[in-house]
Amino acid sequence: MSQEFKIKFEENKDSVEADNTVSDDNSHAYSTAGNIRNLAFVWPDGKMQFLNYSYLVSCVYDPKEECILMEFTTHSVELKGYKLNILVHELMASIPRLIFCTNDRYRAIEDGDKPVVNSINVTLKT
Repeated sequence: MSQEFKIKFEENKDSVEADNTVSDDNSHAYSTAGNIRNLAFVWPDGKMQFLNYSYLVSCVYDPKEECILMEFTTHSVELKGYKLNILVHELMASIPRLIFCTNDRYRAIEDGDKPVVNSINVTLKT
């Protein structure tokens, strides 16, 4: 083992804090890939629940059903909507910070290039 080994805790701490900052132009996503991240689900009534990315075990995307099924160690999360293939790729990189559930009647006014989530179902595993 090298005698030149130095603990760089402070450097890593500064790096983690910088990585977890939220970008100014897009507050629903992290600006860079990072180490410690949470994913919050927000319903139209303002209810919100967050889960830590480190407990995300698997994610299945069904393009025919436009459905994403995420398995966390303690919860199952099902998302339904449109253009979710974009969201799946962002989830693989732990980029989304907030996922908003939008009422389906507002589908016409949503940005055409962004994923739209119309249903969020979070279930506690027993």
